[in-house]
Amino acid sequence: MIDQSIMVRKAFTLLESFSWKRRELTLNELVAGTGFSKTTTHRLAKTLVALGCLSYKPQTGRYQLGAKLLEFGGIYLAQLDLRHVASVYVAELAEETGDTAYLVVPDNDEALCIERVEGIHEVRVVSLLLGGRLPLHCGAAALTILSGMTDDKISHVLLSKGLSKRTEHTIGDVDELFRVVESIRRQGHVVRKGDVTEGVGSVGAPVRDHMGEVVAAISLGCIIPRFDPVRVPLLVQCVRRAADLVSRDLGYSGRRFADQSSEADERRLGSAARS
Repeated sequence: MIDQSIMVRKAFTLLESFSWKRRELTLNELVAGTGFSKTTTHRLAKTLVALGCLSYKPQTGRYQLGAKLLEFGGIYLAQLDLRHVASVYVAELAEETGDTAYLVVPDNDEALCIERVEGIHEVRVVSLLLGGRLPLHCGAAALTILSGMTDDKISHVLLSKGLSKRTEHTIGDVDELFRVVESIRRQGHVVRKGDVTEGVGSVGAPVRDHMGEVVAAISLGCIIPRFDPVRVPLLVQCVRRAADLVSRDLGYSGRRFADQSSEADERRLGSAARS
């Protein structure tokens, strides 16, 4: 008797033969990609075509992914709610570090806070209460969101919103802003001090959807005495890990910083957060 779970795994392996660069495959290419026999591959492909998971073009002899998978994908995307997905990770971030964690999204060319969880060491930033807004050039979360936009879009935002300064540390120069944006794109995070509120530092990292687009930012707010050179890299790691986990749950399949963190680093952070 054939083990049904093995056949399911084989069917999934066959589907994984397809990619953005390999959207149409012949039977022989499927055999080469899966390592299955030609008979097994043909039987699996025929069944998947009947189920709508594959389609077959007789004129070219090639298979491609079927409409049924798009239907499944639509159902999956419909069940995703950013705040619902992210809230557990934002709460864990605040608990792990003892500082205040935020989930921020773009809205009308501003940064809108849709989730805020206070840590043991509470930071009172009035502009970032739940529902609070910030200009996109001000604060780690807002700058992270800005970095996900095209340069043309950023220029449009600057033209309509300007670069108002909240403190002496707020970015007020266009060239400096683009340098910071490029740094975020390259490094995958940003560290800021006192540009929203004097005496408060922040760390931000992007949340990406299934298409790789920046749809939100996760950040931490921390009083400067807790924002020392030893602790900041650990905070960066925690924020990036939380953002990557949310991105994963939203369907993003790119490189995940979370996979590269070590238990030793987590123990070090836990110790630093409690100090």
